[in-house]
Amino acid sequence: MSTSRASRHLVFHELLDALRGGHLCALCHLENRSVERYFSSVFHESVNDPGLREELLKSRGYCPRHARMMLRNGDAMGIAILYEDQVRLALSDYQGGAAAKHRAGGAICPACRKQADARSRYCSTLLEWLNDADVQEALERSGGFCVPHTRYLQERAPAVDRDRLTDLLRRRLESLKTELGEFRRKNDYRFRHEGFGSEADSWRRAVRLLTGEDDVF
Repeated sequence: MSTSRASRHLVFHELLDALRGGHLCALCHLENRSVERYFSSVFHESVNDPGLREELLKSRGYCPRHARMMLRNGDAMGIAILYEDQVRLALSDYQGGAAAKHRAGGAICPACRKQADARSRYCSTLLEWLNDADVQEALERSGGFCVPHTRYLQERAPAVDRDRLTDLLRRRLESLKTELGEFRRKNDYRFRHEGFGSEADSWRRAVRLLTGEDDVF
C-alpha cells in the first residue's frame, strides 16, 4: 500500500524520478549529479571564498577521482585559481631538495564528503520507502541498482529487504548474461547477418553494472 503522498519529501521525489529515468543505476546517477552540482556551485560562487580555499589546502586539493571530474565540470580560470594554491603547496614540499618528504593531506576531499552525504541521504530514503507501491513499481521497471550500491544497501537493510534487493540484482545479472551470450553468438561469422539488437552494448553495461558508473566508486 502506498504511504500517504503528503508525507513524501523532496529527496523521495528525486529518488523516484531517478528510478523512472532509465539509468543503469539510479543511485549512481544521483551521486554523480550531487557532485556535479557541488562543482557548479564552486565555480559559479566560491572560487574566491577563503573558507573553500582553506578547506582545499587542508585536504591537499581534490582526490584524484574528483579532480578528474572537476576537469570535466569546472572552468579554466576557476581551476587555475584553486590549483595555483595547490601547486604552491606542492612546491613547498620540495623546497629543501629532492629528498623532501611529501606532506599528506589531513582532511577529506570536499567532493568526497559531498558524495558521501548524498549516498547516505538517498540510500536511507530508499530503505525508508522501499515498501511504497510507486517505489516498488519503479524498481521493477528499472531493474534495481549496480552491484556496489546493492551491497551498500544490503549492509543497512533488514533481512526481508535484503532478499528483495538480492532478487532484483540476480534477475538483472541473469538477463545480462543472456545478452552477453547473444552478443558473442552474433559475432560469429555464421550469424552476423542477423544484426545486433539490445545486446549490442551488453559488454559495456556488464562493466558498469559490476563496478558502478564512472566517478562513483
